Order: sequence, then structure tokens, then C-alpha cells
Amino acid sequence: MSVRLQRLWDEHSHLYSRIERLRATADACGLLSLGTLRNQIDDLYRMLRREVIPHARAEEETLYPLVEHLMDAPYASATMVRDHGEIAMLTQELRGFQLGLAPPQAQPDVIGLRRVLYSLYAIIVLHIAKEEEYYFPLLKVRLTDAQLEDLFAKMEDAEARARREAELEASAKA
Repeated sequence: MSVRLQRLWDEHSHLYSRIERLRATADACGLLSLGTLRNQIDDLYRMLRREVIPHARAEEETLYPLVEHLMDAPYASATMVRDHGEIAMLTQELRGFQLGLAPPQAQPDVIGLRRVLYSLYAIIVLHIAKEEEYYFPLLKVRLTDAQLEDLFAKMEDAEARARREAELEASAKA
């Protein structure tokens, strides 16, 4: 495997370990103290807003147009973009649960919270698997190391830009 392509695998491996926390928190809902649950939901929401969603936006801006060009299929990534939309929607739903946990006497909707956490986990894990099984081999076969390096640079720039925008948006709401 190309050293350059290994960077995508490494990034996904790191992301898998972070995403696993969604499932673990869902499993523990109803067993955790309110304060611990509140802290975990805060951390998960931050991770989704600062890592997952900016990464998704970078893919839509850089990776997916390239994949569509390589496949000569203008809408080849439409289902992947739809996954991103669902992740963003569920992240906002998680935000609602996060806000609902703020009052000192809050009683969480454990069933609803579990549904959102498990849904996020399942969609993100499936999304990553689709990229690894279908897009990575295409990139490996069709791109040179120099082209992969260019793609990574563009993705990093787009992701950094999306992170800055997410930070500005979060600070504006605070």
C-alpha cells in the first residue's frame, strides 16, 4: 500500500477509536451519574462538531468530486453526502439532549439519547467502511503518490477551514 494512502487508513483508525465512545456511552446510558453522562455527552458533541463534521465537509469539497471524476459518474458520492447530512442532523439532535442535561435536576430521556448515540455510531462506522472498501481502492489504483499528496493537502486545508468556522459558530452561540 502506498505510504500516502496509509494516511487515510491511519486517520480512519484514529476516528474509529473516537467513534467507539458513542457506542460505549449509549451502552452506559441509565447507569451513569447525571454529571458523568453530561460530561460524556459534552465531549461527544464537541468531537462531532470539531472533528467529524469538519472532516465530512472536507470530503465533500475535495475527495468526493475527485472520486466522481475518476469514476466518470457525477453523482457517485451522493449517498455519502447524504450520510453526512444525517450525521449533522443527529449531531444537532444530540445537542438538544446536551442542553436538556444542563439543569441540575434534569432527567435524561435515556431511550431517546441511546437512539441518537447508536444511530450516530452506526452511520459513521458504515460510512467509514464504505470509503475504505470502495473509495480507497479506487484512489490506490488511479492516483500517483504526488496526486494523493495533493489531495491530502487540499483535505487538510478544507478541514482546517471547516474547524475554524465551527469554532466561530460555537463562540457566537456562547
